Amino acid sequence: MIGFQAIKALPGDFIDASDVTITISSAAPRVKAETFVKIGFSKINVSIITNIVAKSGLRLTETYESGKIGVLDIPLTNINL
Repeated sequence: MIGFQAIKALPGDFIDASDVTITISSAAPRVKAETFVKIGFSKINVSIITNIVAKSGLRLTETYESGKIGVLDIPLTNINL
């Protein structure tokens, strides 16, 4: 989300990001956040997959699993929030 906000704050329209789509699945529980980033005339799909685990009735732990920029896979397994 920080990257999305930074892109939206830039002046001009050379770099732009579409709205972020968040998909929550009951299967794992997995969460996928996805957007398209436009750089010049190119559009690139950017996505992040996380796991969310309930620690209590009020507390969740989010663990980043992976990310993807275009066709490039990015391992994010050591990031916990």
